Amino acid sequence: MDNNKEVPIVEESKKILTEQIIDDNNGKRKLNEVENSNESNVDNKKDLKKIKKQTTRKPWAPKERKEDEVVEKRRPKKKCALLMGFCGTGYQGMQINPGAKTIEGDLWKALVEAKAVSKDNAEDPKKISFVRAARTDKGVHAIGQVISGKFIIEDENIVDKINAVLPEQIRVWDFIRTSNSFHAKNAADSRIYEYLLPSYCLMPANPIYYPNSGIAKDLQNKENFVRKVNNNEPVEIPPYTEEEIQKFRDFRISEEKLETFRKALEMYVGSHNYHNFTVGKKFEEESSTRYIISFKCSDPFIRNGVEWLSLKIQGQAFMIHQIRKMIGFVVMLLRTETTIDLISTAFTKIKMNIPKVPGDGLWLDQVVIQSYSKRFPNNKPITFEPYKDKIEPFREKYVYSKIVEEEHNSNCFIEWLKCVDSHSWEIQYFLNSEGIVKLDERPDYLIQQEKIENGEKVKKSTESEAQVENQSTDDIF
Repeated sequence: MDNNKEVPIVEESKKILTEQIIDDNNGKRKLNEVENSNESNVDNKKDLKKIKKQTTRKPWAPKERKEDEVVEKRRPKKKCALLMGFCGTGYQGMQINPGAKTIEGDLWKALVEAKAVSKDNAEDPKKISFVRAARTDKGVHAIGQVISGKFIIEDENIVDKINAVLPEQIRVWDFIRTSNSFHAKNAADSRIYEYLLPSYCLMPANPIYYPNSGIAKDLQNKENFVRKVNNNEPVEIPPYTEEEIQKFRDFRISEEKLETFRKALEMYVGSHNYHNFTVGKKFEEESSTRYIISFKCSDPFIRNGVEWLSLKIQGQAFMIHQIRKMIGFVVMLLRTETTIDLISTAFTKIKMNIPKVPGDGLWLDQVVIQSYSKRFPNNKPITFEPYKDKIEPFREKYVYSKIVEEEHNSNCFIEWLKCVDSHSWEIQYFLNSEGIVKLDERPDYLIQQEKIENGEKVKKSTESEAQVENQSTDDIF
């Protein structure tokens, strides 16, 4: 009797398998027809993409388990917004990157260990629709980051359990239940970043490194320095003495310079093309245009004997290095007394090699999500306001204090200024008293890059030229 009952099941399985093989063969046959077709219309391309997806999709199969493996009890997952903050010091950025120490790497381990993510999903964040609202670079901090995903949050102490596993410089503020369609990146209306800048970064630079700029109008033997800067190689700058370092720290910004600085930041507000403020983007690309809502500078304040400025920028979305280059550009304009009108030129097609300020001073202040809350008024709003009592002490201990401490211990901002000055030959073509971009005075490697982009043939660099080119490190540009 048992054998008779199994027959229909076996037959049905054979039938399904046969149909699957036929469908697969038909799909491959159709794939060949489309690929070999002489037509190159859009519909054919869509068909090709669709058929490839269908014929390469792996059939579902249950996960293979070891004989002695204990199967974890299935617990319900809920779509949530995970609110968190972190100090990025010592990390290679936020995004999970195999072989590198990242914020998401440590967070993911803690989520699995605290059982907010099941063991079945522990190998692949995509299985729980894990998405961050904003990316952060190496060393950059965040106070109000948002991650969406399907988490197991039935344990009322789940936040405490996750934080118990995490290092103290990474904190989860809360989980907020959301609609199933919630996507952290797409739901973000804007992002607010803050940058802590020592005001001494706006001190006038040494005119011998910028002999064509406004600060060099009274420079003696200017021609000698112009030749040196135009020599297509870095200028060797001796280490600063203790007295010179103290001079930086004793600097206090004037009201006039502060006002100019604020006006320059205001010029970024609105929609502009930021191809010069990132890497790998061309002027013609639509994604090079970004919308900045506001860019404000605080009144100066003293920390550890150094005067600081807090810069807050709010925009819809930012490209890699964009904020750091935006600040770096204004810093260099003021240091060399170059007109801030050059900011408008940077939005045009003209290519400019803009240095970026250190990542140490930057952090993601918060992700702003408002439209979602209006669409789902019955859901708890996604805001960081209720967690201020936890966030502010964390900000003070792991962001403000860390930045001030790092500046004091490593002179990171002073060393950055020195590094940029040693590479003044790469940026002197636009840092000049006339406030114009002198394309014929660009470094040789930039001219060659432009020719390559335009499809022109160029001579291969000699070994010495290649060494000089490599000295334009990513730490500066």
